[in-house]
Amino acid sequence: MEIVKAFCKGSVENSKLRKELNLSESTICYRLKAIRLKMHANDLEELAYKFCSLRFIEEFPSDNLAQYYSTSFTETEQKILRLICQGIYKPRLIANCINCKISTVKTHLGNIRNKLHCSKTAEVIIKVFQSGIARKLSDNASPS
Repeated sequence: MEIVKAFCKGSVENSKLRKELNLSESTICYRLKAIRLKMHANDLEELAYKFCSLRFIEEFPSDNLAQYYSTSFTETEQKILRLICQGIYKPRLIANCINCKISTVKTHLGNIRNKLHCSKTAEVIIKVFQSGIARKLSDNASPS
């Protein structure tokens, strides 16, 4: 259970988990795989999204933080973040939804990760839900 708590706090990289929990790399991999199997998640991004959906990840809303992040993202980045909040986080699927190239989506995802100081999309998912950005983005969603 300690690995789930650490993961839900945003430690999604094996190296961060290893430092926080003082476990070996192989133990981390084995436990994450077991958790993914139990949660029926194909990858870390899906696992993070499921944890957010099930409210395993607590929201620590900060209006200042959410406002800053939602205004510092471009319109396309906000569209991508909204899709991520809906569980669409694979670049190919995002590209289909917003009618652009996969390479363009990957560039935007890289920019989003940089702005949120994340190295993985799973971290982005957790941070967006924890900080209240997901709520802020859904409040500001324009009608399609």
